[in-house]
Amino acid sequence: MKASSDIETPQSDEEVVDSPSCTNPYEDFVLPERGTPEPCSPDNSGVEDITLVSDASGSSFTFKVYTPPGYDCSDQEYPVSLFLHGVNGDPSVINRVLPSLIESMEKGIVGPFIIVAPDGYLNTMWADNAAGDKTAESDAINQILPYIDANYRTLEDRKFRAVQGYSMGGFGAMEWATKFPELFFAGINYDGALHDWDTLNSTAATVNAGAPDEFDFDEDNFLPYSPYVNSALNADTIIELDLVLRSVVGLLDDKNQMFRDQLISLGIWEFGTDYYMDTDCAHNLECLLGLDADQPGKEANATGRGEDMWELLWDTMEDSLEASNCP
Repeated sequence: MKASSDIETPQSDEEVVDSPSCTNPYEDFVLPERGTPEPCSPDNSGVEDITLVSDASGSSFTFKVYTPPGYDCSDQEYPVSLFLHGVNGDPSVINRVLPSLIESMEKGIVGPFIIVAPDGYLNTMWADNAAGDKTAESDAINQILPYIDANYRTLEDRKFRAVQGYSMGGFGAMEWATKFPELFFAGINYDGALHDWDTLNSTAATVNAGAPDEFDFDEDNFLPYSPYVNSALNADTIIELDLVLRSVVGLLDDKNQMFRDQLISLGIWEFGTDYYMDTDCAHNLECLLGLDADQPGKEANATGRGEDMWELLWDTMEDSLEASNCP
C-alpha cells in the first residue's frame, strides 16, 4: 500500500489545460502623440509631388503627399489618410484639407497623419474608365498605396489607413471603402455625389461633366465601381471588420440619403445614429470641414464636422490598439 505522500492526486480539468498564449499583432504599432509635433531644423514638412507611370494605362500620373512636422528627424511611423478630390478637381485639394488637420493638431484633438491626394482624372468617379486611359482606381489601389508604405514611414495596416473625399471624391471614398474593406478602416464622405447609374445619367449635363461617357454610357462598366453594389456584395465583411463609414452632408442630401438608406437596409448602419450628419453647408468643402468660407445658398454661420471626423479617426485607431492588448 502506498503512503499518502506517494498517492497521485488527479488534476482538475483547469489544472491540466494549458492557457493559450497571448499574441498581440499590434504590439509594435505606436501612434504618435496627439498635438503638433516639434518641427525639424530645417523643417522640410509639407507637400511634395510624386510621379509614377501607371501599370494600367501606361501613362504617367502625379499625386501629392503631405508629411507632418518632425517627420525627417524622428523614426515615428504614421497613419495614412487618402483624400479624393471632386469633379474637375485635382490633387491640389490637399491644400484645402490641410488647414483642418493642422488646426485639429494644434488643438490637441489628433496627432499627425500622412495625407495622400491622388488624381481622379477630372470626372472618372474614381473608377477605371472604359477606354482604359484614365485608371484612377488601379493607380491608387495597386500603385500609390504600396508606394506610400514602401517609401514613407507608415503604420502599415488597414487599422491605420483611411480614405476620405469630397463630392465626386465622397463617392470614391465610399466606393473604395466598401469595395476594399481589407485595405481601409474608415471611409469619410463629405457631401458625396453618391449616384447610382440612373442619377448619374440624369445629372450628367449639369453636374458630372460627362462622367457617363467615361463608362462608355454602359451601366455594366459602371457597376463594379458602384458603392451601392460593393456595399451589398461585401456587407458581411464590412460588418465583421467594423468598417467606419460616415457622411457629412451639405447640398447633396438626396443622393446621400439614398446611400444612407442602403446602408441601413444592409445592417451596416443603424437607423437614428449619427453616422449621417446633416449640416447647413452648401456644397463647399471648407464649410463641411468647419473652416471659414462664404456659403451661398445656405446659412452663413454653418458649422462643418472636420474636427469631429479627424477625432473619430484618431479615437478609432487608439481603440483598435487598446482592444488588441493582451490582458
